[in-house]
Amino acid sequence: MWHHVQEFGLQKKYSEDPEFALQLRMLPALAFVPKDDVISSYSVLIESNYYTENEEILEQFLDYFENTWLGKLDRRRRRKQPKIEIEMWNCFLIIEQDIATTNNSIEDYLRGIAYNFQLQI
Repeated sequence: MWHHVQEFGLQKKYSEDPEFALQLRMLPALAFVPKDDVISSYSVLIESNYYTENEEILEQFLDYFENTWLGKLDRRRRRKQPKIEIEMWNCFLIIEQDIATTNNSIEDYLRGIAYNFQLQI
């Protein structure tokens, strides 16, 4: 997302304004909200005072975010297909169920087995 912060000329404000940076970081944090609550959480976020007061500055960035991650609202107020489905980037269940996201846990397990075999030889 940093690339898009730069693309839309927001890097200076992001670097110098901690509140601005915090508010923008709330967007990727939607990955940790339950999948069925992502859209409503996004709506709450963009309807907040901060986003409405900075609507003009954030407009291009939010268009990118919606088109890519959520699907842009059409004229009938229905969401179009996002470029990347919410199911592909949402991490809520992975965190909630403590599912390993890498094979490091397997590597640790195998390393432990190898260590035990060495002790028995």
